[in-house]
Formats: sequence, structure tokens, C-alpha cells
Amino acid sequence: KWPNDIFLDGKKVGGILTSFFPSLKYLLISIGINTNNTDLPKSLEATSLISFLRENNPFGKPPHPLDNDKFLDELFTQFGNDLPAIIESNFDNYISEYQRYSIIENKMITFITEFQDYKGIVKGISKEGALLLQIDNDLIQPFLSGSVTEGYR
Repeated sequence: KWPNDIFLDGKKVGGILTSFFPSLKYLLISIGINTNNTDLPKSLEATSLISFLRENNPFGKPPHPLDNDKFLDELFTQFGNDLPAIIESNFDNYISEYQRYSIIENKMITFITEFQDYKGIVKGISKEGALLLQIDNDLIQPFLSGSVTEGYR
């Protein structure tokens, strides 16, 4: 969730959006992934899976366009297989994986909430999924919702 962008080799390849509806006890999660797009504007600093594979193919032969149905089937199969272990570990394994791949860990960011904007250094995420932001030398504040807008690229 922090941030919602998914990066591959330093370029945005997709994003994750979440919405929580507390009165319904309902969480909605959506994922967008650039699979076969090859005409993305350079200003976006984005890529697609097919572009990445073509640029990094060790076999020298350009891959065919990805089959989105097969890709989604594999993605959700893997997610379904991993989810019980993530939940049983109380998210401990997930948090360490997240921190290993996070592009905002230990970086100065601007974080926008409904009430106020904060600048601080990202110190990880909690077991509850809260972003841990050091907003001064002595205070690390958890945030469950908001937007990271600056400093993570």
C-alpha cells in the first residue's frame, strides 16, 4: 500500500488501489498492471512487462505478447497459495519482504492525510499495515490511510 505504485527495474509497471468500507466490514482491492503496452509516454517513467522482457531477454528472441488471462490466473493462483502462510505468520514474513523491496524505506516523503500534510522519514510498516513515519527525532507516527506524494522516486 505504501505507495500504491508497483515498480520493475526502477519504472512504474502498475498500481494497487484499496478502499475500506468500515460500516460494511468490506475491503476492495484492485490491481492494474501494464502487460503489453509499448507506447507509454516517457514522461511517466513507466514500463510494461512485455517491454521489460524484451529488454532483458537472455535468449535473444523477443517474447510474444503476454496472455492476460494466463497471467491473471497465475497471479491469483500464487496469491491464493501464499495468503494462508502470510496470515498464519501474523504478517511477519510479509513485512520483511515488503521492507526488502520498498522504494520508500528510510526516505524523506510528504504524506497527505485528510487533516494535515506531514514530512518525515519512512521507518517501515506495522503489523496492522500502518505506515511508520518519523516526523521528528523522537516521534514515529503510524498512519493507516493517506497518500505518499513526494520523495519516493
